[in-house]
Amino acid sequence: AVLAPSAAEKDITLRLHLPEPQFIWADPDRIQEVITNLIGNGIKFCSPVGHIEVRIQRSSVSGPSRLPGDYVRVEVNDDGPGILPDEREHVFEKFYQGTRNGSDGSGSGLGLAISKEIVLHHRGEIWLDSNLGRVSSFYFTLPLRPPICGTQTRSLAAQKEAQNAQNSAGL
Repeated sequence: AVLAPSAAEKDITLRLHLPEPQFIWADPDRIQEVITNLIGNGIKFCSPVGHIEVRIQRSSVSGPSRLPGDYVRVEVNDDGPGILPDEREHVFEKFYQGTRNGSDGSGSGLGLAISKEIVLHHRGEIWLDSNLGRVSSFYFTLPLRPPICGTQTRSLAAQKEAQNAQNSAGL
């Protein structure tokens, strides 16, 4: 619901693909912040009448470092202007704002840097793939940790918080 008015103002369609619930051991408020930052950036840079798609699925590798294990991978795609190749390595740096980004100039350049710190703190990875003039895809992974005695309630609470994050994002 928090991001829905901004998306509606630009006539952007938000889609969520969540084939089955994924249980993670994480701070739900911080993970909600990461998802909100990524979707918010997608709205900011997406063309009017554009699309933003969020996919959540299991993965057997951690991301670019290819560490084996059980992970959940979150992918946020938008059809904005894309990111120049020489700027891609900098987008997760504090205060960095690209030169060709179609933004209205708002923002501090901290959202992706904060998102990176949160994901790394949870022992995950965050990265992007972008094609100029087409699609930008931001990904992050978090390790799956099966609930053990006494923690299942917290894991279910974390899942509920993730659902609330989706609802507040208007998905």
